[in-house]
Amino acid sequence: MTTSLRHDDIIDFQDPVICKERYGSDIKTPRPVSVIMPVYNAAPYLSEAVESILNQTFRDFEFIINDGSTDASLDILEHYSHIDRRITVHHQENKGLIHALNRASRLAQGPLLARMDADDISLPTRLERQVAFLENHPEVGVLGSWHESFIQDKEESTLVPLPTQPLSTAWRLLFGTPVPHPTVILRKELLEKSGYYRETAPFIEDRDLWLRVSKIMVSLNLSSTGTGEGLMVPCPSASSVRARYSSEQCTLNNCATRSTSLVK
Repeated sequence: MTTSLRHDDIIDFQDPVICKERYGSDIKTPRPVSVIMPVYNAAPYLSEAVESILNQTFRDFEFIINDGSTDASLDILEHYSHIDRRITVHHQENKGLIHALNRASRLAQGPLLARMDADDISLPTRLERQVAFLENHPEVGVLGSWHESFIQDKEESTLVPLPTQPLSTAWRLLFGTPVPHPTVILRKELLEKSGYYRETAPFIEDRDLWLRVSKIMVSLNLSSTGTGEGLMVPCPSASSVRARYSSEQCTLNNCATRSTSLVK
């Protein structure tokens, strides 16, 4: 899947007057959604990921990107930050995903935090559907979605169905991660109450957080759209990278279940 940045975005978000007239808020007004994307040496697929957010049908967001890359990622991010003022790039030494997530989450001004990976593509209606759902369901604190996953060694994807009800999501959480981290939008207040991501949970920082969050609010997923698509699809070139961590996640998920059961 390929995307292209609309020309009107380049104009609209450089001009504060147009931005306020067209989208109801000026550049300095805190936006309702903060999209958070850690980046580390993701140059081959970074443009697709960034443009998939910039081309969302829901457009009132800030886009916070942490970068500790040594490849061409920095140049790519600088290019986009100059043509769209919603983007803020924070340059830093690479200290790992969890540190980047916590820093970006604390910098975020929006009450809703949308996760994004540098090797994923969000379909155009992702934010619109998720924001609307959370507005109508105040009891939900973490909202993921069905997504597409590329079949290893093949150039085709398959839809991954996930639990869409609170009880089934809570049940699946006992055995794994039923809410995919890159598809998630969550309430910042909930993240703060839960103590952010823990440095002691590498590879399973998401499930470790969901287990703690489950003591406060409901988590679940949005189902597929009417077209049979999920709300996110990984870049094909990145699928092999993710496979490296499967064994570590499998082992550490069991540790997360045991340790979190002791948390009061």
